[in-house]
Amino acid sequence: MSLLKNQFISALIAFWLTSGVLAGLAMLLMVSPALGATFNVASEAALRTAIFTANVNGDPSNTINLTGNVTLTQSMPMITKNLTVNGGRIMGSG
Repeated sequence: MSLLKNQFISALIAFWLTSGVLAGLAMLLMVSPALGATFNVASEAALRTAIFTANVNGDPSNTINLTGNVTLTQSMPMITKNLTVNGGRIMGSG
């Protein structure tokens, strides 16, 4: 009977420790501030990729930093979330 009791206590302690760790991780994820992604782009293709990624990455807001002048030769994807674009110049063509 003592062996069964010890196994029960060990299983109970393991459950409490596991539950505590999982609860702690869940709380940490809930209170962590959500930081948006930052994309540094210098070309039309990179800008297109950054917009697509920003639309689907799950971050509440994202930033695109233009590191050079970007000439647009095609339409860009629709922006569906908060997005900040900094720097450079964007020029249209055609």
